[in-house]
Amino acid sequence: MALTWIDVSSVDAAYDAAASACVRSLEQGRRPLVVVPAFDDVAPAQKALSRRGAAFGVGVGSYASWLDDLWELFGDGRSVVASAERLARCAELLQDSSVLMSSGGMARLLADVVAQALPQVRTASGEGLSVNELALIELARAYGESLETGCLVERCDAVCLLPVAAWETYDVLALGFDSGELTPHQAIAFEKADARLFSNERRVVCFGGKPRSPELGSLLAALYHPDHEAPVSATGALRFAFPSGKGAEPRMLVELAEGLCEQYSGQRVVLASTHPYGLFVDLVHEGSLAQMGFRYEGPVPFAQVDAGRLLLQMADAVGLWEGAPANVRAAADLVLNPLVGMKPGRAFSLAGKWRGNRLLTSEELASSLAQDLPKGLAPMVGAIRAGNVPEALVSLTKFVSSRTHLPKAYLALQLSVLAKARELALEAQGRKVGARLLLDLIEGLSAGVALKAEGASGCACVEVMSLEGAARLEPVSCAALVVCEMNSSERPVRAEESALRTLLAKLGIPCESDALARVRRTFYDTASAVCETLVLERALHAGDAEPQYPATLFEEVVDCYRALEDVGGSLQPEELVEPYAVTRDLMPFVVRLSEADFVRAAVGGKGQKTAFVDELPPSGVVSEASSQLIVLPRSLERAKQPGLDLSPSAIESYLECPHRWFAQRRLSLDTPDEGFGGLERGTFVHDVLEAFYLRLKEGGHARVTAENVRDACALLDQVFDERLDRQFEKEPGRRYVFASRWEEERLAVIKRKLAAYVASEPAFLPGFAPSYFELNFGVAQTCPYAGHRLNGTIDRIDVDAKGNAVVIDYKTSLSKEFDAHEKESDFSEGLPLPRKMQALVYAKVARDGVGFDLDGGPAIKKVVGALYVNPLTGEVRGAYDAHVLGPECIPGINASRAAVPFGRVSSFDEFLDEAERVLERRLVGLVVGDIRPNPYGRDVCSYCPSMLCERRLA
Repeated sequence: MALTWIDVSSVDAAYDAAASACVRSLEQGRRPLVVVPAFDDVAPAQKALSRRGAAFGVGVGSYASWLDDLWELFGDGRSVVASAERLARCAELLQDSSVLMSSGGMARLLADVVAQALPQVRTASGEGLSVNELALIELARAYGESLETGCLVERCDAVCLLPVAAWETYDVLALGFDSGELTPHQAIAFEKADARLFSNERRVVCFGGKPRSPELGSLLAALYHPDHEAPVSATGALRFAFPSGKGAEPRMLVELAEGLCEQYSGQRVVLASTHPYGLFVDLVHEGSLAQMGFRYEGPVPFAQVDAGRLLLQMADAVGLWEGAPANVRAAADLVLNPLVGMKPGRAFSLAGKWRGNRLLTSEELASSLAQDLPKGLAPMVGAIRAGNVPEALVSLTKFVSSRTHLPKAYLALQLSVLAKARELALEAQGRKVGARLLLDLIEGLSAGVALKAEGASGCACVEVMSLEGAARLEPVSCAALVVCEMNSSERPVRAEESALRTLLAKLGIPCESDALARVRRTFYDTASAVCETLVLERALHAGDAEPQYPATLFEEVVDCYRALEDVGGSLQPEELVEPYAVTRDLMPFVVRLSEADFVRAAVGGKGQKTAFVDELPPSGVVSEASSQLIVLPRSLERAKQPGLDLSPSAIESYLECPHRWFAQRRLSLDTPDEGFGGLERGTFVHDVLEAFYLRLKEGGHARVTAENVRDACALLDQVFDERLDRQFEKEPGRRYVFASRWEEERLAVIKRKLAAYVASEPAFLPGFAPSYFELNFGVAQTCPYAGHRLNGTIDRIDVDAKGNAVVIDYKTSLSKEFDAHEKESDFSEGLPLPRKMQALVYAKVARDGVGFDLDGGPAIKKVVGALYVNPLTGEVRGAYDAHVLGPECIPGINASRAAVPFGRVSSFDEFLDEAERVLERRLVGLVVGDIRPNPYGRDVCSYCPSMLCERRLA
């Protein structure tokens, strides 16, 4: 027995040799069988042999079907195991392993090992194997034992078990296999069958006398061994397409396909992609404007169709076990799934309700989904919660079948993918595979489908396939072919290094494979399918705007057109045109499309191929008429009065950047999620400190002193726990609640920091007593400020026996922006205001005493400080009157940046009055609707939701 390799110059010569061998075999009374690698190769081989007179009496089949046929005739009665049952059995065994992780990837690795090397696994010594590899080998052996009890057999075992008579059944001739790419059991099978394998050396580019463009013929002849002294001449048969980015790629491919279909009317046009199904979906969407038709036949990943996403989103949303956390983001995606058919407004409303409650449990979310989703999905929710994936698939299949108003082709795609998943789920159900592992396996499934999106009547239909699929096309069978994504990141050439290959090598199974040779063969066969025009397409930039670089295959094609010039006695390559990486002779055959260079009609019709380019208007620039549409804060009762109703925080926000103020406060561009961040933390700390000081006062203590500090800390501990418990009684969005152990620990840290702050209070503002807390103003009576009306809340005011008051604003994060002034202030443009203004505004309000009621507390005669205090760190910033207070009264403050007087400012009252006048001038822009970006500092942009602003981080 021997395997014979027969070298032939081309695929044409391979078919000729195979046909002649088949005829001779028939003449000798034998039964010729032509074996091809896969089922998709059968039909092309049958047609090629038929044209050469080798049709009758000649069998053509895939390698798998040949072995299955022999086993059915000569086997021991066992059945060849199907892929779904193999995967289910491997998953079942994996669940019992104490060493290996129970995951879909590990189950698929085990399935690959037993499919390719079960005989070698049985005899493996274990020498040189890691702990995990030994565990995998033991599971593989257990799998082999389970096959014997189940009357099943693997093909790799069948090859070893078949009798000699089986291999004499056919005269085996193999086409499409390359030396070095055979699997171990393929090599054994062909050797036992005395097979003759025709190895295509790809040396001749003709095929059956069919015409091909001279340039493409020269390119194929020069590919991978170019003659730089006689390079290929560019005549337009090879073209290039360069969209500037991934956003423009689908539009460019549609325009390319449309142009090629018009040029080669009635002939075959093909697009070859690394992700053909995804490209098909994009092209159908883009092609609807051009009324193009597209066809795709191949695998569709389960997770890329709406039905598959619906199942996976449901499992992510409500969990598969009791007590699992709710995934509200998955639920939000689920209600927008086209199969659900929910109106967008309702879907966004539900998503907002779920995302606004961070304590939402999976049980509550499941109940909401069962109630708010279409009735047909309610059983699926229950099945998922029970961990019954097969039942969930049955319910989902019934639901999809009931959506008869949807296009038939769309429903057929969903049902095809679900059928593949149900096949695996039924096998796994009998094996008692866990729900989480089963879903992991299902997510990795693909189903073979045939899809067609019809274009307008009379329009050509473009085929979309993978590069491997295009390589199977008959030579010179299509007029034009576009090879997409010719970038190094999308078509890398790297040696295959995987856990499977490593393990097989340790078992003594050769796995030699030349990655570069393999992709070269594939591309050569793809290029051989073209007779007129080959187009190489690659985006110049990735989705994140990073530059892309040409793939090795792209560079090797361009090399065939490069001449070498004799420079200084050595040969130097001709320069390439950047960023395209093509020669100057090829530039006339380059087409480009920028993401900003095309527009589409607003309703229907074609997109404009030659669009005008216009600069975007600057952010925040609006016409006088449009400025009236900018809604400004104004109470209904005071709509006719001059001025606006403002809060100090709104004023500060506008001063930091008018455009950010508009985006955040008028457009409300904020996340709907209930947070556990600085805003919620600050509100909670305010609540705790207010309650603490009120309780301290009720206990007869005016302030924290050295004598009562221990009792004060104990009181804080009690108040903190009480206020924390009350958080869980509040409505979502108005509370600070932990949802994890880590967050609970963060609250414990906050508690310790507040206790440390209270312990430091005896040294802070001696002689002053905290007198007012959360003091509201501008509600019952008007509080004028800077020509407007203020409303807000002062966190705390401390007052001494003389009526001197210090306004305190709590902040759980402080920086130098909270300082009152610089060490050396510049008055060339008037008073230099600090970036943070709230405390100064509060101080002016407290000094004037207009707009609020002090409720019988101590009178405020003079405001001598406007301080920001971080109770979590004890840090203090702001401004104080140096005539009354000193830095020794405010531990930690930087007097050079906080003391008043400073520069031309002679008193604290003057500072407050001048700050009001400056603010009044700067708020004129708010009155007239000026929302142009004017950020005060880089970090303002970091938290701005307006991502396209030209001033962002400038």
